[in-house]
Amino acid sequence: MSDTALRLVPAAKMVAAGYQDLSNFERGFIVGARKKGHSISEVIIDMGFRSRGTTIVPLLTALHKVLCIAWARQHSHWTVVNWKHVAWSDESRFQLYRADGRVRVWSKPHESKDPTCQQGTVQSGGASVMVWGLCSWGEMGPLIRLETALTGDRYVTILYDHLHPFMSIVHSDRFGQFQQDNATPHTSRFATEWLQEYSFDVRHFHRQSKSPDMNIIESIWYALQRTVQKRSPPPLTPMDLSTALQDRWHELPPGYLQTSVESMPYCVEALLCIRGGPTQY
Repeated sequence: MSDTALRLVPAAKMVAAGYQDLSNFERGFIVGARKKGHSISEVIIDMGFRSRGTTIVPLLTALHKVLCIAWARQHSHWTVVNWKHVAWSDESRFQLYRADGRVRVWSKPHESKDPTCQQGTVQSGGASVMVWGLCSWGEMGPLIRLETALTGDRYVTILYDHLHPFMSIVHSDRFGQFQQDNATPHTSRFATEWLQEYSFDVRHFHRQSKSPDMNIIESIWYALQRTVQKRSPPPLTPMDLSTALQDRWHELPPGYLQTSVESMPYCVEALLCIRGGPTQY
């Protein structure tokens, strides 16, 4: 197919249809349809394309991918029995008013000012609630609201007040391993020294940075966010939002956790297949 024929498709439309990533057959299909008078929109819909938002994933460098592959190989032999001994932790911020993303509605041209066709926003998403959560195979641990920015010394207080009792009860056989990422408070001198001092009770499980899909708690954050968005009436204050998050956290059925843990061998396998990139999990 000549360059002249390919240029029959406007450049802007090529990008919209992912044109540069298409096969020669698909490109020929587009050019042929255009010659018959079909619009680009009609063609790409027939080919199975739809207008969708981009998927948000961590920005990975080549080094990140190499380290993720090494981590996956190290844990490729782990079975569900091994993953049952992991205590998962993470922090997440929830906004009172979502400022990110678009909401689409069906409306007529004159209905743009109709309240049912509008979405209120505030600068930077308004107030927010930051939480730290902990869970394991068969037990939802505490969900702690972080009133101030998390520092190394404040993180140690959380470990002592909440992690240590959880590990002592839920993983009393001392096979339990505590998972955390490489956030600055987690790798601070205070936290490192605390984990070393209590290493007999709390074994540290290292998870490679930039790999949130290898932490089952990420799916819990998503479930909490979805629940808060659908709550009626919606939370109006940070306290309302915190209460809604706590309620949903403790309402999650044990089967939700167990299914997530049982998927970990497949997550590791997917990470190897995708060569350290973001997986479907």
